[in-house]
Amino acid sequence: MAAARGMSRASAHLVLGWSAKQARILTGGGRAEQLYSAERGFPFAPDELPHHHMLNGTTHALFREWLASGRTCERFVGVWSRPLFTNGWEESTDVDEAAFNVQTRGAFIDLRVPTARPSLGSAGSLDALAAEELRLLARQHVFCGYTLPVSAAPGAPLVCTRHHAIDWNFVGVPRARPNKWRVEMPPPGLRLGPSTAQGASGAAAAAWKEWSFALDDAGQSYYMERWARVDGDGDGAGPTLALRSCSQPDEFIVLVGDHFAFARARAGCPLLPPARADGAAPPPASLVEMVDGAVARGDLATARSWLGLAGGHGRVSAGWRIDLCTHPWLEGTQLLRSDMVAGAIVDGHAAGEVHADLRAQALVHGADNVVVIGGRPWELLDRTGLRGAEDVLHVLRA
Repeated sequence: MAAARGMSRASAHLVLGWSAKQARILTGGGRAEQLYSAERGFPFAPDELPHHHMLNGTTHALFREWLASGRTCERFVGVWSRPLFTNGWEESTDVDEAAFNVQTRGAFIDLRVPTARPSLGSAGSLDALAAEELRLLARQHVFCGYTLPVSAAPGAPLVCTRHHAIDWNFVGVPRARPNKWRVEMPPPGLRLGPSTAQGASGAAAAAWKEWSFALDDAGQSYYMERWARVDGDGDGAGPTLALRSCSQPDEFIVLVGDHFAFARARAGCPLLPPARADGAAPPPASLVEMVDGAVARGDLATARSWLGLAGGHGRVSAGWRIDLCTHPWLEGTQLLRSDMVAGAIVDGHAAGEVHADLRAQALVHGADNVVVIGGRPWELLDRTGLRGAEDVLHVLRA
């Protein structure tokens, strides 16, 4: 294998194995779908599956409905890194990947990038990447959607299910088990190094654990993720903001404290694979399979089209500059500039300019609260700590 620009062959080998290792940890060595069964006490309905609502085109209405009805997760609002991801036999840490899990009361964007990924910022675009560089770029992850609490009985751990709206790893084959997990919060007053994990008075937690909902034959979760709060997120107290584009391609912007994240869907790629002829090979089940297969055929155009999904993280105080992105050449650029944010309508009150045609376009999606960014209408899906249109514009124009 030819090494990517600025990268040793050893590092390239490490990155090429990253997604497979993540999958082994997440699935308990490939057993997750066997463990999720009614016979074992872990039944699930089709509408619990992560891509169900995305494929049915119902995420806009449902996310809005869940927020309005108070089906929200205030307990771990914040920006979280991932110091540890383990299934008992393998582990991955923040030495291996940079992770930002940006979570509002409902909407989230979750970004993971291998630390050994090549520096491809000089490429400038996907078109400038060589075949092996496309394969390396496939080994990262970003997805976004809604974190729905499904159980919080008194004394029992909170259980959440994530519903995806944009997913780096979705290439037409829906995941066959829920993205469902138990939440373990630290006990009051527990100290983690120099900081307190959670104050006795119910102060914001500095860490929490995510445990798989289904259990293995030993009665244990088959994976665990430990999340640690990142400085600058306001300790979950706000402000928070979640925006979703009312036009294609689908796009989310989520803000928590001084942090923002974004996810922008692919353009022109089908949600479902074409019908398969008898005896034909099954379609690729992951982005890695899709890109590796396309590169092996010499079809770099297909590989590039599937890598078109972009997601990243940055700080508002840095002028909305992106500091980590699935497209490395966007790092250091501004996601938003003040002149891009034209106006907003929040709770019936307007600030700035919102042209009637853009307002009408938003209403088609059922969006009452609207922000105009880059000449496009965006639904203001959720906000906390921001009173009205002026506050929203002030943050977005920072």
